[in-house]
Amino acid sequence: VAGVVNAVLIPGLEPYEIFNLGKSQVEKVVDMIKIIEASLGCEATIEYLPAQPGDVKETWSDISSAAARLDYKPQTPIAEGIPRFCEWYNQHPELAAIVTDWRRQQ
Repeated sequence: VAGVVNAVLIPGLEPYEIFNLGKSQVEKVVDMIKIIEASLGCEATIEYLPAQPGDVKETWSDISSAAARLDYKPQTPIAEGIPRFCEWYNQHPELAAIVTDWRRQQ
């Protein structure tokens, strides 16, 4: 999150410039789910499905442009950032209500 905020605040960037922010390293979705489960104290229901046409086995952010133009360097590991986000999210129950309402409309 801090990387996004910093990118927005840098003067002189064109409003249409696009930067990938991440850590240029693969993270497994199942590992992120485990961190979320531990952070929220609940267990996710996971349904494994066959790969779909066009699915990619691995993907990660190419942060070279952000590193060069924004002096961006990843600083928060996933195992630290996800719990922080979950804590923030839990402190804002009004957001959960918005998401719940949106899901009901789908």
